[in-house]
Amino acid sequence: MYIKTSYCMTEKVIAKLCDAEKKTGRNKIDLLDQAMRMLIHDFKKLRKKWDGTIEYQKRTDEDGNPIKKHRVKMKLLKFDNLLMQDMRRFCFKSISLLIAIAVETYLDEVVAYYCAKYHDDVADNYLLGNWSLHEKYTETGTCIKIWYGVPPNYMEEYFG
Repeated sequence: MYIKTSYCMTEKVIAKLCDAEKKTGRNKIDLLDQAMRMLIHDFKKLRKKWDGTIEYQKRTDEDGNPIKKHRVKMKLLKFDNLLMQDMRRFCFKSISLLIAIAVETYLDEVVAYYCAKYHDDVADNYLLGNWSLHEKYTETGTCIKIWYGVPPNYMEEYFG
């Protein structure tokens, strides 16, 4: 099932995604998805750097000039959309800003991975199997556990 949505991106991010698409032959959504997954894997390291305030993309550059942004329409798998929504909640950043961070930080690694000759030998066929989300509700709040990979006690958590 797909969800149609849109995000604001700067011209720099869009250009970087277009260049990566030409180099790898993959579509922008696949490249962006992989960059976001790399951002998730570095979540613990990045969370220590980021404070707990909600942050959005900057509206002006250092000189005070407005930064041009464009609304980009996307069609994402439902699970990928949920993943981005969860990242927004846990990182206290807008999804558009998280996309910009992922593209600036990890897109070069994603392009190198797809351009490598051994890519077919190490490709992950389980797109939805590398993270799991479990919610527990109490009278006073909600606890959300996120696992990357298979949870250590998944039988007990999900079926016990």
